[in-house]
Amino acid sequence: IIAVSNAFGWGSYMATELDPGKRLVLRVDGSYESNGYLGMYGRSPLPRSYLVTGGAAGLMNLLYFGDITSRPALTEEYYSGLFCNDGSFIGHQTKCRAMGADYCEVEVAPAT
Repeated sequence: IIAVSNAFGWGSYMATELDPGKRLVLRVDGSYESNGYLGMYGRSPLPRSYLVTGGAAGLMNLLYFGDITSRPALTEEYYSGLFCNDGSFIGHQTKCRAMGADYCEVEVAPAT
């Protein structure tokens, strides 16, 4: 998935930490979301990388909470169970170029 994101030109994605089933830290150099925001509006008081934040959480939910590798039926109930339960993964952007950081960073962990 990281290679696909890089190939699409969304930035240079790199998983800097992965504790399977517990935590992911994803770094993005040259994030198109932050760069686009900076170009259009200037510096932001809030993080602006919504795709990477939600996408990283979605991947962790699919892999570790919903076990997509077991080939479940892709139903509305399956997807609701991935994102609407205690223990579902949530992404939080900790660094953002639009806020002045050198790169964007997202941490993903189960909701508490």
